[in-house]
Amino acid sequence: MQPIKHAVGGPFPVLVPPGAYFLLALSADATVNGGLPKPGYVYGGLTFSSTAATISLHSGGVELDKVTYDKAFPLVTGKSTALDPQKSTATDNDDAANWCKGQAAYGKGDFGSPGAVNPSCA
Repeated sequence: MQPIKHAVGGPFPVLVPPGAYFLLALSADATVNGGLPKPGYVYGGLTFSSTAATISLHSGGVELDKVTYDKAFPLVTGKSTALDPQKSTATDNDDAANWCKGQAAYGKGDFGSPGAVNPSCA
């Protein structure tokens, strides 16, 4: 499988301060995206696999982090796959045991914590 590359950007830089949360979404239209709050970036046309993939984050050509998910991760339609906030290091986020299904209902009945800290997976 060939990697799909998508550069987040546009006419203005996308800046996410350390410790901050940033919402990316397929659509800015709340009637289409399950009632998400306004995203900071819309990546229309890019879809994520619901079974397995690797997502990597680069800046200035340097890989900052990546996570490979597969069927060991809690992948459920209508629920985000949420990283335990106590396990947010580049090493901890590689372990499926540190992820859980989104717990808080939002919008039109989906579950997750869009643009905010995830609840603990414990």
